[in-house]
Formats: sequence, structure tokens, C-alpha cells
Amino acid sequence: MSNLNKLDFTPLDTTGIGYHKWVRDVRNHLKAKEIISAIREPPAAAAAPTAATAPAAAASDDAADATPCSSAARAAVAAAVARAAAEELEAKNAKAIILMIRHMDESLQSEYLNEEDPRKLWVALEERFGNVR
Repeated sequence: MSNLNKLDFTPLDTTGIGYHKWVRDVRNHLKAKEIISAIREPPAAAAAPTAATAPAAAASDDAADATPCSSAARAAVAAAVARAAAEELEAKNAKAIILMIRHMDESLQSEYLNEEDPRKLWVALEERFGNVR
């Protein structure tokens, strides 16, 4: 089955010929759609609170509580914000994977059919075709 929609650039061939041009095209399209972060290596995780700093943080949170429910309200807001951020990340990843898969040869599409993480797909293709000229 061929792609029914008009493609934005030349699809990646199974031999990897044109891979570096495909990489440039994918990057440019992801940048234009403001979802380039989907294929970038994630930044190092922020340092977790240590045993020495955790009690101080808890004490400052307790002092900031003006009412008994303010802590619960803050937790609910934090959970909602985290949920929204996770949904936004999931949507960005879906858009990125759709763009990448759509611009691949049909046999490559079949081979990477179950890959849902654009970063993992990006790395797999780099390992496979990165040395092809």
C-alpha cells in the first residue's frame, strides 16, 4: 500500500541511500513543528533531594501551609500539571513518530511498526544507516 498523502520530502530507502539528507529533512520538519525534543537525548536527571535537604524542604512546606487543605490543594495542582505535561509529551512523540514513519520506505515502516518512541527509532536508524553515504 502506498502513502496516500503527499510527502514533505523523500522517504528513507531500505538501503539507507540518502539517509543523511533524510535526517536533515526530519530535523527541519520537527523543528518547524516545535517537537524536535522528541528525538534529542534527554538531559541528565535533576539531582534528587538528599536526606540532609529533604527535612528542610518538608519543614518549609509545613510553614507555608496557611490552611490544612492547602497541602492537598497543592498536591492536586501538581498532579494535574504533571498529567498535562505527560499528555503533551505523548502528543509530541506521536507527531514525531508519525512524521518519521510516514517518510520511510514501506518495508522499513513494517520493520519498525511497533516502535512508539521517536528517540529509540532515531537511534536505531542512526546505528543502521549512519555510516551509509
